Amino acid sequence: MKTRLLRPGRRARRAGYTLVEVMIAMGVLTIGSSAIIAMQRVSVMGTVSSQNLVNGSSIAAGVAARIGSEANATWSTVNPDGLSGTLFNQGKTNLGAWRRADPSNAVKEAATGLQGQHRSGAETALPVEQVAYCSFFRITKLNDDTVRVDVRTMYSRQGNPIGDECALSAPTVNAMLDSPTGTVTTGSLTHVHDEYGVAFISTAVRRVNL
Repeated sequence: MKTRLLRPGRRARRAGYTLVEVMIAMGVLTIGSSAIIAMQRVSVMGTVSSQNLVNGSSIAAGVAARIGSEANATWSTVNPDGLSGTLFNQGKTNLGAWRRADPSNAVKEAATGLQGQHRSGAETALPVEQVAYCSFFRITKLNDDTVRVDVRTMYSRQGNPIGDECALSAPTVNAMLDSPTGTVTTGSLTHVHDEYGVAFISTAVRRVNL
């Protein structure tokens, strides 16, 4: 029986890897790693977006609950305009116009523990870099005894502070939110509609007949 012996050079080539094979393997590993990192980034952004929406909805619900409570306590046939100084009265005397929600215990409690803080009209001392949410409301008359209350709480989709945007007038901000191509300017920066997310709540409030 004949035995075939491999030459040393041939055995060495079969036992190892060529430089081209190593480079191909590194390329495949790099591409795979890049895809995994990209997927993780999308996952993190999705989580942040969901959390912002939940937080914004909680704050908007607090504003809507406060306005409803004010209406139930002050809006009656005896006091047709509601109690002066309340959010309800402010909105009812400016029907159809967006207004910024003022500070309230309900809003502050809803914002406790959230990432960033809620901005409202009189909180001028709140550092701009800490503002993550701000709310606006609008009251529309449905009939003599019923109004509709709309509340919007806005936030940055990228998680950026929005203190400068919240300091703008309510009509300016909401005109931007109403238009897909809307923009607002703060200093030298122009911000577009798609930078922001909005939690929206709408409810009806009836007058108490006394």
